[in-house]
Amino acid sequence: MLLLCTQTRVLVSMPLALQVDPIRAAFSLSDTQFSLVQGYAQSIPFVLAAPLWGLAADRWSQRNLLAASMVIVGCASIGTALATDLWQLLAWRAVVGAGGAAIFPLAVTLITARFDAAMHGRALGVFYAGVGLSPGLGALAAGAMIEQAGTLPPEMLPAALRPWQVTFLLTGLLVLGSALLLLTVRDAPRRRASADAAPNTTPGLHPVTPPMGLPLIGAVFAALTLMSLLDDANLTWLATVYSRNHDFTPRQAGDVLGVIALVGGGAGPLVGGWLADRIFSRHGPAGRIWLCLLACAASTPLLLIYLQPDTGLLSVALTVSAFFLTASVTVGVVVLQQALPARRKGLGTGLFYSALTLVAAGGGTIVALLNDRIFEDPLALPRSVALVTVTLGLLATGCWLAALRLTSHKTAAT
Repeated sequence: MLLLCTQTRVLVSMPLALQVDPIRAAFSLSDTQFSLVQGYAQSIPFVLAAPLWGLAADRWSQRNLLAASMVIVGCASIGTALATDLWQLLAWRAVVGAGGAAIFPLAVTLITARFDAAMHGRALGVFYAGVGLSPGLGALAAGAMIEQAGTLPPEMLPAALRPWQVTFLLTGLLVLGSALLLLTVRDAPRRRASADAAPNTTPGLHPVTPPMGLPLIGAVFAALTLMSLLDDANLTWLATVYSRNHDFTPRQAGDVLGVIALVGGGAGPLVGGWLADRIFSRHGPAGRIWLCLLACAASTPLLLIYLQPDTGLLSVALTVSAFFLTASVTVGVVVLQQALPARRKGLGTGLFYSALTLVAAGGGTIVALLNDRIFEDPLALPRSVALVTVTLGLLATGCWLAALRLTSHKTAAT
């Protein structure tokens, strides 16, 4: 049920990533203006709504909340298809952000409440693997829908709609259908006490709730924020780099983005979550942070591949980079979840994702500003993406190193 929500939510945003230039032309937008439609138009409402969804998740039926959020997202996608000016486009994307803000607070709360803390890495790894697969599946599906939308005869359409508008209309209908399907699923009972509320007493194992002070939480949060900013900068413009600089069609660019997300984003959380639990049982919280540090450090230099023209090499390197990046993010979320009170995980997770989204959604805008204001050349986009993502990756690596030092000091003091 959670993965269904994630997949349909991602599908609603994919036409923006695959049809950048046609939508820019339809509304006479610059790269910077378009990045605001993709980024802050959705992220600011997300930031405001996520804590409210999280608070509701601690009190009411998660199934009903999920269905309600998907109805909101589906209607907003249909509204996007019918927008006639920039302000309408911004308004409907804001509604998408507010509705979609429910998914992560609900999902992470449900998962951490139903699994023992010693299994949080694997459980969240499975979920984040689905999250990692969602952009790939969404890109493949949206690319095919865009291609088919251009072949529909006018008499089959309610109005003279462009292919990108037809795609938004179809994705909205799919989301509404998924909301109805959710209501047929029996609502599962909730456990009132989280399995990580009590320490692990198994001989030879570390406590499942490690002592974490605010400086350590801050370092982990900073690392996750920087990596999310990196991910946004990369994903926002990846398909456009292929279409603008390498003459790929929207379908081809969607296929490439889909494969990168499916292979890298799908395998990274699974492997990272599995390793996180094994390392935690032997080395405690420091082991998980070591894993985050090494994965982030491995991901960063691969992003320099944007500077060379070989699309095959570019695709392979970005896939490997996505694998390490998503593994690091997954394990970092596990570390933070253990610091949240058992009965406030929904609200705490909502606040966490609000702050994360507020900052991270600017990644695409940073790249656009660099390209528009510094390089002043649309074809310089690969250089802009490489410069921004590598810088963010180095900063995130530094934050993981700081978190590791804080963990070592905290363990020694304990």
